[in-house]
Order: sequence, then C-alpha cells, then structure tokens
Amino acid sequence: MDSDLVIYGGNPKIVASRDEIARCQHWIRQCLIALHQVKTSMVWQETVFGFEVPNPIAFISLRMKLDQITEVLTMLDNHLYLASEAYFSSEVQMAHRIEREYLYAAKEMPWDLLLFPMPRLMFAGHPHAPLTAALAVIGLTAPPSTASVSAMRSAASLAPYTWSKPAYPFGGAIGHKPETVTGLLAQLQGNLYLLGIKSTPAVKATMIARTKTYAADSFSGHMNKLRDSYFNPSSAIHIDAFRTEKGRDFVVYVPGTQSNQLSGDNPFNISSNISAMTSTELAASELSVRQALFQLGAGENDRVILVGHSQGGIISSNIAIDDNDYEVAGLIGVGAPLAHQSFDVPVISIEHSNDIVPALSGKTNPITENWVTVQNHPEAETIIEAHSMKTYIETAELMDSSKDVGLTEVYKKMNFPTGEGISYKFKLSG
Repeated sequence: MDSDLVIYGGNPKIVASRDEIARCQHWIRQCLIALHQVKTSMVWQETVFGFEVPNPIAFISLRMKLDQITEVLTMLDNHLYLASEAYFSSEVQMAHRIEREYLYAAKEMPWDLLLFPMPRLMFAGHPHAPLTAALAVIGLTAPPSTASVSAMRSAASLAPYTWSKPAYPFGGAIGHKPETVTGLLAQLQGNLYLLGIKSTPAVKATMIARTKTYAADSFSGHMNKLRDSYFNPSSAIHIDAFRTEKGRDFVVYVPGTQSNQLSGDNPFNISSNISAMTSTELAASELSVRQALFQLGAGENDRVILVGHSQGGIISSNIAIDDNDYEVAGLIGVGAPLAHQSFDVPVISIEHSNDIVPALSGKTNPITENWVTVQNHPEAETIIEAHSMKTYIETAELMDSSKDVGLTEVYKKMNFPTGEGISYKFKLSG
C-alpha cells in the first residue's frame, strides 16, 4: 500500500525541492518584514502629522496597496508551508532540515579564523574532523534507523570539509581539490592513493550463458532478476536483450559489492566502490559492464536501461551520465547513493530510510520531473538486513500496487521492453 511508502519526485506538478521551497519562503518573509517596517514608518508619520502631508489621497492609496501586497505574500507563505508539509514525509523533512540548518551553518562558520587559537584542531585537519568521525561512528554502529542514516549523511556531507589546505593532498584524491570531492569515500581514496593502492584497470567480461527469457513487467520482477545476478556465479551480471523496430533494448542487471578486498579477481570489490564514488578513475566493475555491452554490440540504435543494487547502482549511474555509443533510457538505483549525480535520464531511486548506503552521497535526492525517490522503512535488526536485496524485494512488492503519479510517469518514460528476449550472463573478472 502507498501508506507504507514515501514517494516524492517525478510528478510534473511538483518539481521543487524542499530547499527551494524554504528559499522562497525566506525571501517572502524578508519582504514581509520590509513591508512591515514601511507600514510602521507611515503610521508614525500619520500620528505626528495627521494627514498634513503632500497628496493625502496617494498616501492612503499606498497604504491600502501595502496591505493588499502583505496579504498576498502572507497567503503565499502559508501555501508554501502547507505544500511542503503535505508533500514531504517526516523522514525526508529530517534529512533536509539537517542539510538546510545544521550543515549550512557548519560549513559557513569561519573556521580559518578559529584555527589560530586551536592548534590541536589544526593538526586534526579541521574542526569538523572530530564531529565527522563521531557522526560516521554513530551511523555505522547504531541500530538501523532514520537517525543513524541522517548521522551518516551528515558525516558524508562534512567529510570534504574536514581537511584544511595544509593537509592537502592527504584529504583529496589525485587531481581534485578536497572541497570538490564527494563523500567519506573520497577521503579514503586520497589516502589509498598515497599508499599506491588503486583499482586495476585490466578487466574482462566473459559470456558464460545465453538463454531465452521474458521481460519483467513489475518492480518486484526487476528486483528478482537483479537478485538472481548475485553469486550466480560470483561477479556475474545479466543483460536481457529484446529486438525493436530500430535496434535492441538492453536491460542490464548489476549486483553490488561481493568482495571486501581492495583488489582481486572479483571486480565488485571495495576499491571499485571508492573509484565509482570519487570518479578519480573508472571502477573495475564499471569497466567490465561497459565491456559486456561492447561485446553485445550496443550502438546508436539501441536503448539501455540500467538496474543496479548498491555498487551496481553507483556504477550504473556513472554510465547513465556519460556519453555512450548507445542511448541510456533509464536507471533504477536500489540502495545506492545517487544524490550527488546530475541526470538527464529518467531515474527511480529505491531507498530504505534505515539503510546507510544511500546516505553516502551526503545529500538527499532532488525533486525533478525525471527523478522519483521511493522510500520505505522496513523492520531490520542490522544495517546489512536493511540493505539486503531480500528487504528491497519486499519494498518492490509494495511499489507494484502503488498508484503514485510520479512513480507511474517516470517508469512509463523508461519504456521497458516486453515479451520474449535473450538473457546473456557475463562473468566479470579483474
């Protein structure tokens, strides 16, 4: 049921983020303050001088117009408030409030002036450093909840600010200034580069199976196909191909992290996570997916729709924003941090409000006509359970019965193929 889901974005009638609404409210209220000051000044003139002022008719007319303008602005302010409260859930509100109020204030603080009397903090890199570490620990160790996810999002957002210039390049990846690199993973990437550790670009995609398949016609259908790509065998992806009048439609199902190693034969490893998030180099897993599509001859007459979980969602997003030989027709990201990306293609982001992985982008997803976010808050005792495909399939089953306009419109724009096709299974290796 829709009541179990929080869905925002994708609705052409609502294309403003909460931050944009708050900005409009701010300036409307500033105008109201200014108008109030003008009216107060005019009342003082009336009290002292009565109507012994030049052109009293114009004076009275101006007062009436000011009252009318004040009334209209007050009404607009109230409507903006009601619209935002009706459209955003309490969980989304919490995330945006942290970004808007706390993080904005923290980033605007003149830390450089405060560093002089606090040399110990300078040694740490930045006064944000202890706070960032604390928020990250809370997010990683606390029971899965909206609060722990908000803490993780705050830590990811503050991370690029935790290294002052004297610490550079220790806090940023090669070729990037610290303030331009996104998220906690960027800090780790910079340190790994200093140690000479980076993902190996020598990758290989080997086709190991080709079978008849039928197109998925529901969200749960897509999630089940995505789940089947996990460890079947390990480091495998599934690409379903369907003939069209112009060419072919490819639906690429990309699983997430499967190895906790920085390198190795399985490209779905930690190093690929770091590379995919920081964009300092193409992740080994992303190179492998691109190679599989190349082997299938994906070209200008072909459409590609990407469905990825966790790391699979991250590398899929990188492919979606890149210039390719084929048309990327849509992206479904499942439990993946996507908010730091800018998309021109239809996007459906499926997130759990107690899953910390989507929070690693350090931002909340924007609200646009082509991007819809679906949030659920499943019962989960661990972070792993909140992030698991099993739990996301349960969310997808709820989505199948949703009548949300935004979700329906964005899914329709992707124009998923139907009928019979061929499923190609590729084993990826690093």
